[in-house]
Amino acid sequence: MIRRDLYHLSSVALLVRLLRRQNEKLTSDLAKTRMALDIMGKHMLLAELSESTDNDRPPRTS
Repeated sequence: MIRRDLYHLSSVALLVRLLRRQNEKLTSDLAKTRMALDIMGKHMLLAELSESTDNDRPPRTS
């Protein structure tokens, strides 16, 4: 009985360790994805601002 309990505890501990490692990886991946989306959003905003500035300028005449 004690041997079975120890086996069960060790398998649970192994599962907990595995799930924690997986959670850490997914948390890291999520942070990278959020950072990439933030950068893409800023890039799009700068592109829109640049286009609106180009449209506001009067045409040049030589």
